[in-house]
Amino acid sequence: MINEISFLLNKIRLATLDLTDQQLNTPHRPNGGTVCQVAHHLSDNHMNAYICFKLPVTKDHPDIKP
Repeated sequence: MINEISFLLNKIRLATLDLTDQQLNTPHRPNGGTVCQVAHHLSDNHMNAYICFKLPVTKDHPDIKP
């Protein structure tokens, strides 16, 4: 699962690498977030998931957080 998380972040980077500022600031649907906002949201969400996966395997008694 951790590998899948890291692969998605690279795919996002590659998919947005050559986009112009206008393309990055275009909403993906009416009243939706821009491409840039969605890319940041996905990256942030996946980083949080990575940390959630990492903590239990690196601590003897990890805190369970809701």
